Amino acid sequence: MKGFAEWDGISISIYGGESRRVVSSEGTMEVTGKVPVERVEDDSLPKGQRVVESEGAPPRRTSVTRTVYAADGTLLQEETWTTSYKSEPRVVIVGTKEAKPPEREGKAPGGGKRDEAAPPAKGDATSPPDRP
Repeated sequence: MKGFAEWDGISISIYGGESRRVVSSEGTMEVTGKVPVERVEDDSLPKGQRVVESEGAPPRRTSVTRTVYAADGTLLQEETWTTSYKSEPRVVIVGTKEAKPPEREGKAPGGGKRDEAAPPAKGDATSPPDRP
């Protein structure tokens, strides 16, 4: 088989006549490093909360070997192709929003303490009328 580049595309020619056997390996997949982690700050999430947006993938490498034998079994050619794949980062969203302090019970509006046992103020609808 031969390929030719031409001005308007490519041409492939297939030649026959010889009998040969081609054996290809299944290939291997090897992890060559760790998954990188990318942290992205988000002020809409509470501080300390984390959300994994993408799991990512480690860098990898694969190899495949092709062996060509003649009809009589002699080795004609052996080729190994290796392909490498870049890693994809694991993306983690990290919350940075500060939590509001909790409202404390027992405080009156304006910050003063509310005294539940204090008598009603003069003129209050719950107080008895003044007597001369």
